[in-house]
Amino acid sequence: ATTPNMNENRYLTLRLFLLSGSIVALIAFLIMYLISTRMTRPLKSINRAARNIASGNFEERVKVTTKDEIGQLGATFNYMADSLQQLDDTQNNFIANVSHELRTPMTTIGGFIENILNGTIPREEQDKYLQIALSETKRLARLVNDMLDISKMSVGQYSLDIKPFDV
Repeated sequence: ATTPNMNENRYLTLRLFLLSGSIVALIAFLIMYLISTRMTRPLKSINRAARNIASGNFEERVKVTTKDEIGQLGATFNYMADSLQQLDDTQNNFIANVSHELRTPMTTIGGFIENILNGTIPREEQDKYLQIALSETKRLARLVNDMLDISKMSVGQYSLDIKPFDV
């Protein structure tokens, strides 16, 4: 073997090695890209859903397709979203009920006072209607106090005074 043939074989071997190394590196890069995309897609989905829930859209859920750690995280996230939606629904119902309960006595009080002032209710019956208005005012005060107690309970500031009593 002559030296030019050896050099030519060496360059050919080096070119083949560089070409095959580049192809292997490209394939490895593509495989890593596909794997990382497959792994990060569910995390991006959970992140997007978390942002939607943070903005008040409690109906957002994550599609769980695997049973691995990311799938478990998605299932836990959906459970949290269900709990938040249930809490939001309960709060909305509570506000609607409280609004209705407050409106009734206020309407009664307002109507009686207006009728007393415009003379619709005769003087001899005004005390009776003022007693009803006073009773409704006390009812309103109890409702407001109950709402304050519920508010204190929700933040852990309400303490019960537990003591024995004779039944």
